[in-house]
Amino acid sequence: MISGGILLLAAPFLALAAAVVARRRKVGLGMFLIYLALSTWGLGVGAVTLFPLPYQQALIENERSSQFLGNNLVPLATIVPAVRDGIDGPQLRVLIANVVMFLPFGFFAASIATKGTSARRVVIAGTLVSCAVELAQWLISSWLGYTYRTADIDDVILNTIGTAIGYLAFRMSGRSMDVVLGRQDGVSVRVEDPGTH
Repeated sequence: MISGGILLLAAPFLALAAAVVARRRKVGLGMFLIYLALSTWGLGVGAVTLFPLPYQQALIENERSSQFLGNNLVPLATIVPAVRDGIDGPQLRVLIANVVMFLPFGFFAASIATKGTSARRVVIAGTLVSCAVELAQWLISSWLGYTYRTADIDDVILNTIGTAIGYLAFRMSGRSMDVVLGRQDGVSVRVEDPGTH
């Protein structure tokens, strides 16, 4: 199995990319940390949702012969039974985890968004990221010849809810986050290069 830890190899490059973006946009340390946190979140989501990845042929063949899980394209097909089972059922905890997993995306996306960016755009962005994850799971499963990860439309729904809650959490933080991010009236304050004067 290939562990999700392999994604740690990308961490230095993401940190460098975050620094480059922050410098080009001439934003302060607070916004740079948001870029870095969003990149780290992306690595974490990739590690959790796409790994471990099997590569041993014997293991793959064994899974193909014994694995019967399928994908779900029916909205609420997994949510309703999980809610019906209540907190004692393991599936409800999985649903909650799917919501919590995308809270940071909604918060960080709202932090980076320019003035006038609507909640709808942030939520749509979260939905598209979630769809990309599910599509990746489906494509890898198709390549392996068995469902190593279930692509589930309900995951997209729950991730979208998590994004919306994260967006609301940022908006509710009010002026305190504007100060941390170096904003005035919801707009990022650019850090002027002394050499430009």
